[in-house]
Amino acid sequence: MVPICNVPAYESVLRSSPIDGLNLARVFPGDPNGTITQRIAYWITQKLIKPADFVIDLHSGGVTAEIPSLIGFTHSDDELGRRSRAGALAFGASVVWEHPPPMPSGRTLSAATDLGVPAIYTEAGGGGYAHPSDVNCFTTGVINVMKHLDMLDGQSQIQPVTHHLSGDGNMDSVISTPAAGYFRSDVALLDEVSPGQRLGTVRDPFGEVVAEIMAESAGVVIMLRRIHRVHVGDNLAHVTGRLSN
Repeated sequence: MVPICNVPAYESVLRSSPIDGLNLARVFPGDPNGTITQRIAYWITQKLIKPADFVIDLHSGGVTAEIPSLIGFTHSDDELGRRSRAGALAFGASVVWEHPPPMPSGRTLSAATDLGVPAIYTEAGGGGYAHPSDVNCFTTGVINVMKHLDMLDGQSQIQPVTHHLSGDGNMDSVISTPAAGYFRSDVALLDEVSPGQRLGTVRDPFGEVVAEIMAESAGVVIMLRRIHRVHVGDNLAHVTGRLSN
């Protein structure tokens, strides 16, 4: 277990390293001769992911994004996909988000998939704060998976699945703002929305609407921007598909 993978970014309270400007979650499997972030990714890939029987990567929404606590995995009908799905369901979170292959490159899950290692990941509220409910969900979930893998004895503590979602999971490609201003959402996390439904507005300092943000497809709101002040191109929301309750 590694509690902090990207120490330079952690010490600077940043998503990307202040040394080379790279986001560790986008450079896997890394490069042994690259920059510091690429070398960290290479070390994690070779020393942790490659020899592993199962990988759990604990993420959150960071400072700017609000995301429900969830467990995610790459869905496929082969043995690797089935083992990943079984681990995700064993984790016991109420929100499950599956992604059809291929997983976007640069992630721990894409590196694990290339190595034939089943893997799952979490997301949570973020905001620079570890919510006690998320900590409890993650702690219980990891222990549940260890029981699932026969590493520990005992019964798993499973929460009923309230949302089983499906989508590409690419948080680099979401609904962004065409204008700068103050963003206020009209919807909440896990709300179901229709194509063309207004998700929120961007207003100027006098309260005038400078942009209306619309849903591009039907689905469930899986991410909302947490910080209201926005600049052109900032990510605001993401809508994904729903399989079942």
